[in-house]
Parts: sequence; structure tokens; C-alpha cells
Amino acid sequence: MPHDHGHAHIDPNSGDRRVAIAIWANGLLTVAQIVGGIFSGSLALIADALHNFSDMASLVIAFPRAGSRAAQPMSA
Repeated sequence: MPHDHGHAHIDPNSGDRRVAIAIWANGLLTVAQIVGGIFSGSLALIADALHNFSDMASLVIAFPRAGSRAAQPMSA
């Protein structure tokens, strides 16, 4: 009986690149929201920028483990 399933496997070596892209995207979004919030006088944009900054900080903490964790086989 063949084992066939229809989902794609993620390349284990792409973890570092994906997390790095997410870090840079959150960083750029944070800067854009701070600048936009200052120019428009919007405290909501600045608050959301701080939220995005905390997201970016958690990704920076996770970055060293992104590639090594994805490359490890699942234990039974």
C-alpha cells in the first residue's frame, strides 16, 4: 500500500531565510509606522509600531533556532 499525501514539505534549509525576511519586513514596517505616526500625529500608528517592534524582537530571539530546529527529524 503506497503512502501518498497531498501536502508539500518545506525545505529545512529555508527557515533562516524566511525568518530573516520576516525580521526585515517587521523592521521596515515599524520604521514606516513611527514616521507616519509622527507626521500625522497618530498615537495609534505609533502604538502599532511598538507592537510590530515586539513581534520583530521575538523573531530575533527565534532566529538562531530557525534553521537548526527545522533540520532535526521528528521523534516518535
